[in-house]
Amino acid sequence: MTRHALVDVGSNSVRMNVYDINQEDGTFALLFSEKEMLGIINFIEDGLLAEEGIEKLLSTLSSFKRCSDSVLSNCFTCFATASLRGILNKDDVMMKIKNSLGIEVDLISGENEALYDFYGIKKYFNLAGEKGLLMDMGGGSTEFLSFSNGEPLKLTSEPIASLALQKKFVSKILPQKDEISAMIKYSDKKLEKIPWIKDKFDEVFFIGGTARAIAKIHRLQSNSLTAPINGYMIKTDDLYKMLYSFCSNKRNFAEEIIREAPDRIHTVVPGLILYTRIMKFVKSEYIKISSFGVREGYLIKNILKKEI
Repeated sequence: MTRHALVDVGSNSVRMNVYDINQEDGTFALLFSEKEMLGIINFIEDGLLAEEGIEKLLSTLSSFKRCSDSVLSNCFTCFATASLRGILNKDDVMMKIKNSLGIEVDLISGENEALYDFYGIKKYFNLAGEKGLLMDMGGGSTEFLSFSNGEPLKLTSEPIASLALQKKFVSKILPQKDEISAMIKYSDKKLEKIPWIKDKFDEVFFIGGTARAIAKIHRLQSNSLTAPINGYMIKTDDLYKMLYSFCSNKRNFAEEIIREAPDRIHTVVPGLILYTRIMKFVKSEYIKISSFGVREGYLIKNILKKEI
């Protein structure tokens, strides 16, 4: 049995999962997870990650490394997604991390991120015979991947996501009416560039922290608090109803966010807007939440090197 710490540096949050791995059969179990809502995207100026953002990232990774050492992890692996791949000084940032902490960051492409998401959900859901679509909305990008008969088909990564929308359009914590209209118009323009999502799918998966936060709020509104988040299903019409409930009673919706996902107070509504716009194109009566995705897929393909 080995213990492996895996860190995912995202645009909104930095998360470390520590897994216990059975080397004989390649199975693994999550021991615990730590998260820091760093919001790296907020420290990007003129395409560069500012020194303050670099220092905060170094501090977070240093803290995670100490935590990993304290539980006797055998390995410490770190990868980054849209948080670093879109900045102009990514090479300098990764060199600083290596020189300061001895940590080499694996900068993965948007296409590989989508594939890791697919392998992550494939481990936990039966995808055989289904025509499906997965979407992993992060802070800085959203990955789209279609699949059929358990195999990936088309995929893309687009620089449109919850925190990016919030930063671009929202002046305060929660969006105003004109800001919502601007996000809708902007999202539709971006989504028009992905024609293959305009199809009917048997299953649609939402992945990521924003998706889980929306599921928790829906669970609260539906009075079904005991339902597990992984595999949680939401009617597509309910997504529109949730957005309407925010527009009609902003204070009540804000209280629901604070109760269920306080660290997502600024990204839930932009994420909900983007999801509703996506589902205007995608033909499916339900969506399903997956608690698993890129981290599990990365572990399976890059660390365990397994075929599933």
